[in-house]
Amino acid sequence: MIEHQGSRKDWLDTIKTEENQTVQLLDLEWISPKWWQLITNQKTKKSYPDVINRRYFEMCVFSLVMWELKSGDLYIENSDAQS
Repeated sequence: MIEHQGSRKDWLDTIKTEENQTVQLLDLEWISPKWWQLITNQKTKKSYPDVINRRYFEMCVFSLVMWELKSGDLYIENSDAQS
């Protein structure tokens, strides 16, 4: 996400070719089926997508971060420190 933070592209590449080999740029296994269809425009996870929708992917990541923070499964180190 940091690499594409200034991007205005709707679709981001998820694979690249190096020395005649295809390399997956992201691990997308953690994405739920509901988000998968929005992010990849595919109904199932049968194949790895060539591109993903940047906006839906960002919403998915930040939604997951929000829920993990709320549940206490994720925390920000020193967030309780007073300045």
